[in-house]
Amino acid sequence: MLEGLAYLHYSCIYEQNDETTHICLKPLKGLVGLSLAFCAYITGSQSTEAAPTNLELGDPGADVEYLKERLREAWCLPQAIMNNDSYDEVTAAAVKSLQRQHGLLMSGVVDEQTAKAIEDGKMCYAPEDNAALKLGDEGEEVRLLQTQLNNWGFPLISQRLQVTGTFDSATQAALEEFEQFFGLKEDSIFDPLDSEVLWTPRALALLRHLDSKTFGEIAPALANLQPKEKSQIISTVAAQMKSGGKYTEPLASGADGSTLTYSATILGILKADAQDEVPTLIALLSSKDASVRASAAEALSHMGVNAQEAIPRLVTLSSNAGEEHNVRSKAIEALGYIGGDEQNRVIPALLTIAKDENNDEIFIRSGAIKAIGNVGADANQAVPDLLKIAEDENSGNTIRNTAIEALGNIKADAERVIPSLISLAKGKDNSDPTNSEEEMRKSMREGIRATAVSSIGKFGQDAGHAVRPLIELLNDKSESEYFAEKIIDSLIEIGPAAKAAVPTLITLFDDWEYSETNLDVQEQSINDEFSTISATGFCGEALSREKVALAIANIGPEAVPELIEALQHSDEKVRYGAAFALSKMPPTTTGDAVEPLQAVMKNRNENITIRWRAASTLQAMGSDTQDFFLQNNLEDLSTRREKRNDPSAFAFNEYIGQYVKYAGCGDDGQTIANCFLNRTCK
Repeated sequence: MLEGLAYLHYSCIYEQNDETTHICLKPLKGLVGLSLAFCAYITGSQSTEAAPTNLELGDPGADVEYLKERLREAWCLPQAIMNNDSYDEVTAAAVKSLQRQHGLLMSGVVDEQTAKAIEDGKMCYAPEDNAALKLGDEGEEVRLLQTQLNNWGFPLISQRLQVTGTFDSATQAALEEFEQFFGLKEDSIFDPLDSEVLWTPRALALLRHLDSKTFGEIAPALANLQPKEKSQIISTVAAQMKSGGKYTEPLASGADGSTLTYSATILGILKADAQDEVPTLIALLSSKDASVRASAAEALSHMGVNAQEAIPRLVTLSSNAGEEHNVRSKAIEALGYIGGDEQNRVIPALLTIAKDENNDEIFIRSGAIKAIGNVGADANQAVPDLLKIAEDENSGNTIRNTAIEALGNIKADAERVIPSLISLAKGKDNSDPTNSEEEMRKSMREGIRATAVSSIGKFGQDAGHAVRPLIELLNDKSESEYFAEKIIDSLIEIGPAAKAAVPTLITLFDDWEYSETNLDVQEQSINDEFSTISATGFCGEALSREKVALAIANIGPEAVPELIEALQHSDEKVRYGAAFALSKMPPTTTGDAVEPLQAVMKNRNENITIRWRAASTLQAMGSDTQDFFLQNNLEDLSTRREKRNDPSAFAFNEYIGQYVKYAGCGDDGQTIANCFLNRTCK
């Protein structure tokens, strides 16, 4: 009778592909699950209407609608599924779940025995497991865990989990990501709290747990939702925006899922699926609620050219000095991202805001300048005005800095812009600050120089005539390491046109801090650095040695002869650096370096660390160097990284490539949304 109280009910989730539909059952442990199981038991046992029989896939009608209601009461059918009178694949899977649970023929057809089981209040539940799931466990529970982690989209970057039924290290890592995402105890043990979240419908769980802490990972999670789930999310957040609420900056402390910030940005992330909401968002730009207007502008900023109809209203909002700050700011931002054919209207409006010296809202002016830069090449008409702002010391450091950055993003009129940027980069402040205020001013002026250097690099090969001045700055040992790295970053982007910089770049290897005799220390320093960057998602401060190597590699085949010559340099660190740089280049471009590298590898008078580096580079180029590693009792780089349990899913050189590709944004779940918000990922 009340044996149901000894069990915990099974929550339902379904998977659907082109061929089959499955209902997966999972206990919601604790008093909540017990209460639900009891309520469902009482509901089922007290029903006076007999369950219909002889129902099967494809049948329609009121009997099917009643059947599905009873299946939901028995926790065999997901509660979120809308009721209808169609005996579909999901219904058949629910029937099979009930049949399997009670030892009936798993036909998916409601025969007399199945109907009686429903009438008797049978449920899709099972005894609670005595122990939580952990590394090394095996069985059906582990298989369900792996399946549902895949459904959620964990792991966020690596390949989908293999559903083996064995709790292996990959399952442990995916569970750790899941626990971190939802702020659960990060112990890699699948406990009742983990279970309650994992088996909540994904769309509902995302909205419930969305806050500033978890938002950094929301993009990949949303991308993994099924179309119906995305529709549920879109309709929910659109309704939330219409009802009004609080608006905060997207990643501000204290922001939570109830704020319009997340509603707007979620629509932006799902923009391909949310295009039908564009007219609604345009209408919301006229809402009496300022928070609604701001969130609508935020959402439209992600919609691209499909939101062009909003431009007139956005121009009005951005130009209205009496408008709320958040509304103006978001309207200006949207104008910079929507794009399309309206730039002859957008750019003049933004320039008017940018040049309004009577406007004491510095962030409104700088926002307008940034928006112009975000338009890109189509904003070339703004270049003369931006140059004036950038060169005018009375414009203020923040305004000037933003204008310089915008010039780099537009990448137009290189013959006129780059000389100005070079002049700004050379404007070193040699003052000796005597108080904190002076130190701040000097720091901001140095920031302008660094931004000018970065903007030069954005012109790519068109900035070839800036290479010589950049070399001069790089040779100035009084410059900060930060400024030097900005120069190297620019040379990386300039690429082959930076050939003249190769000799200077090679000499920078002399600045390396590396152990001349301890291979473990040298390679561990590289691995530790990479592991830290991978774990934190922060790659903006990669050490200059890797950047130097990448800058030389990007110059291409013309750098190979000088690298070969550097293999014989008197400084050991330069020799090591040359071999290292060759390993970053495509093997098809380094054929001439094979024999010189072999000579280094075989030279018993050479430092063993440098010999090892040469052998590793040859191995990367396709040469068989295993005899060298065996004879010298050394391990190749791939073996060393594997033994150290490097958490990265790709080699260090591939990571460096991603660093450039994503313009400083880590290609991982923790920072995708941040990059998305800042529009820096390409």
